[in-house]
Amino acid sequence: MGLTFSRMLKVGIVLCACATFGACKKSPDTQATITTDSAVTTPGTATGTPTADSAMAHHDTAMASGAGMDTSKAATAMPMNDANILAALSMADSAEITEGKLALKKGKNADVKKFAQMMITDHGKMMSDGKALAARLKITPTPAADDNMKGETEMMVQELTSAADGADFDAKYIAEAVGDHQKDLTMLNAMQAKAQAPELKDAIGKAIPIVQKHLDRAKEIQGKLGSMAGK
Repeated sequence: MGLTFSRMLKVGIVLCACATFGACKKSPDTQATITTDSAVTTPGTATGTPTADSAMAHHDTAMASGAGMDTSKAATAMPMNDANILAALSMADSAEITEGKLALKKGKNADVKKFAQMMITDHGKMMSDGKALAARLKITPTPAADDNMKGETEMMVQELTSAADGADFDAKYIAEAVGDHQKDLTMLNAMQAKAQAPELKDAIGKAIPIVQKHLDRAKEIQGKLGSMAGK
């Protein structure tokens, strides 16, 4: 989103226009189970059902195909509170900014570079707004105990860094963006249902269309890159 926010929540990534929210007291750290519309999983029940770890697993498949995993089949069981959500979204924004800057250096395609700049700009604002929201809510963003997002982000950056500059990098960066944003939409909806503070719920709700916009644009670029490769 044990809990693994696999880059997600890179988009999540994503807090927008938080300046419109007023201050409120810290929400309870009550643990609960997040589920998707497709299935409900209670910890300790039927085996073989994907957990949060599988739903937010590292996106090697997305890098290869751009499709990511089938989030419609991912049944998530993610005990987390508002502090965990805020931490995951902040790390996701940071990852998106880092990779966007890398794309500006190593990418070749003009559309890819514009997309990377959009990631830097949008997620830079989201990160700033997220910090302001956490301060107003008097919540200290705290990663879940088994959150390995930092390590996964470093691995992703290493993979992109090792990719050849130009067309090879463009294809891998955009494929990764498509896969992650598909997963992110599913997880943001789940997080919105789990968030306790009304302001946090509202912020995530405003983030969802932004993530959808990013996904739509990434898919469009991926289609163009595929057409160019076929020539």
